[in-house]
Amino acid sequence: MTTLDTGVKVVRNVGRFTFGDGAALGIADLVASKRTDEKKDAVYLIDDYFKNDYYIASSLGAKPTDASSLRQHNR
Repeated sequence: MTTLDTGVKVVRNVGRFTFGDGAALGIADLVASKRTDEKKDAVYLIDDYFKNDYYIASSLGAKPTDASSLRQHNR
C-alpha cells in the first residue's frame, strides 16, 4: 500500500473542515449546531498529530455514541 492508497474506494466529501491556529476552538459549537433528534451522532477524523492528546475528542464536543478515527500517516 502506498501513502495515497488508503484502501478506501468510495467516500462522500466532508461538508466542512477547518485548519490553522485555533481552528479547533469552534468545532464543538459547529457540531452541536448540526445535531438534531434524527441525526444525533457525528464522525471525527483526527490526524495522528494529535495521537498523544488523550482529550482531543472531548475538546471537540464528541459524545460517547460518536465515532472517531485516528488517521496515521507513513512519514
